[in-house]
Formats: sequence, C-alpha cells, structure tokens
Amino acid sequence: LSTIDFKEKLTVIEKNTFMNCIRLKTVRLPESLLSIEQECFHFCRFLQSIVIPPKVEGITYSMFNDCNNLKTVRMNDRISYIHSYAFYQCCNLESIKIPKNCSVVSDNAFAACHQMKKIVLQEGLTVLETNVFNSCKHLDSIILPNSLQSIKTSCFQYCYSLNSIVIPENVVNIDNSAFEFCIGLKSVVIHNVTLMGKNVFNRCFLLSSCLFLGLFNPIYSDPIFQETNVVAVDVLYSYKSDNFCGHPVNFLSEEFQYNETLLLPATDPFTSSNTFTQINSFEQTHSIEYTNSKESNLFETVKPLSNNYVYSN
Repeated sequence: LSTIDFKEKLTVIEKNTFMNCIRLKTVRLPESLLSIEQECFHFCRFLQSIVIPPKVEGITYSMFNDCNNLKTVRMNDRISYIHSYAFYQCCNLESIKIPKNCSVVSDNAFAACHQMKKIVLQEGLTVLETNVFNSCKHLDSIILPNSLQSIKTSCFQYCYSLNSIVIPENVVNIDNSAFEFCIGLKSVVIHNVTLMGKNVFNRCFLLSSCLFLGLFNPIYSDPIFQETNVVAVDVLYSYKSDNFCGHPVNFLSEEFQYNETLLLPATDPFTSSNTFTQINSFEQTHSIEYTNSKESNLFETVKPLSNNYVYSN
C-alpha cells in the first residue's frame, strides 16, 4: 500500500488505522474529515507530505510519530491543540507553522526533528510543554509570540544551532534545562521572568550576552549560566537586586532603551552582505557605520545609544 485517496463523506479515521504501513508514501485526506485519531499514521516511514483538512480541530497523540521521511505538513487554522509525540522523530521535517488557534503544544510534539530549520509560532500560543523542540539540531532562530506565558522543562534543549533568543514579556516561568546544551547560543534577551528553573542556560558554551529587562530578580534555586561565557548579566538602571539568579550584574545607563527590532553589522558572522539583518538578539559594539537596507525593509532609522547597544526605531 503506497497511495491512499479517500472519498468524500469520510468523517473519522480511527486510531492505529495505518500504523506501520511502512510503504505508504502519499495520502489525500478528504475535506469532510472531522477527526484523525491517535497513532493513525505512526511509523509510516515513507510518508512524505500531509495536508490536514479544514474541519479537523486537533493533532492527536503520536499521530505522525516516527514518520522519518515526512518533509512537509500543512495544518488548518481550526486546530486548537497538538498532542504529545505528534511529530516525534520526524527526522526530515524542515519547517512547521503552528496554527493561530493552537494555545498549547504538548510534550515531545516535535522532539528529535533533527532537520527542523524554521518554526512559526503565532499569537495565541501560551504554553510550550516539556521537550517540545528538544534536539531540533538545525533550528537556528525562532520568534516566540508575546502571548507565550510558560516554557517547560527541556523545551529547546540540544538545539545546537540556535544562536539567539528573546523571551517575551508575558513569559513568567522558564523551567529546568529549557535551553541547556544549546551550544551555538550567543545572546539572550529576557523580559520579565519571575520563576527560573535549574540549568536553564547551562552548557551553552558560546553564550556571552544576556540582557534582563525586568525590575526584580526571579525566584531561582541554582545557577543558570554554568559553563557559559556570561561574565555579568546586563540589567536596567532601575533593577532592584545586586545579582541575577546568583550571577553578577552590569547596570546599564538611565538612557538605555530597548527595541524588539535589533540589528547586527554585516561584518558579524551572522551575515555575509553589506546590509543589516534582523535577529532576536542584542549586540555591543565600539564603532560601526550605519546604513538603511532597502532590500530587507526591516527598519527606517538606526541609532547608536550612549551605552553602545545597537537598536532601531
């Protein structure tokens, strides 16, 4: 069995229906479909692409687990949940767009998707559960939505290529080992976290820059920057503590301002052209020529601040 083309009027595909159909390559799901039950396509190792019909409202437990050759997935905007292990070990899945009505992505949903390079998270998402993107080794950047409130244990652990991250202002907790062993991570911006787990950034060996925009030291139990290059965490002039999770701090000047659109010069390893590139990071510099980029159209003006942070209006 290599191809399935369902007829219209089909509304439910029961659990385990096509589990272990290792020769299945092509499936066309009908628009009449309302539900695909758990583990329906588990271990369909040669399935290459899937389009979830418009009336299906959820991705159930382990639905595409171990579909090693699955490369493209298109989900409709009605989908409100992605269950545990839904796309676990889909080793060739390169990109995913989480539907706008999805508020929670459950544990291990995209873990071990080793070729994952692009993830689009939309406003409305509030929780990333345990191990959601663990071991997505080729993921180099991701924008977390402002609606996000919680990043659970080991969520981005072993994302070796991730080079920068901005934690949005509504995130209140980052759990244990959330970014541990992100060995390519160089810079972090944290808005206003109040609870920090153990080992959050430990063993991020290239991490050297961390900016915290909150006023109060998060509740913590253990150091979070072990085996990194973070000497001191940059904090606002009005910050109310002399440390950040037990780590030394560097108070920025009163004039410091932060803007979500941040830039790096072309001479930086992140870029290879004579323009600026938007990244979720901040960078210190001593001297630089500023220019507008018509091609990227990411900003209108660029100004240096007295404390040498690069930002844009």
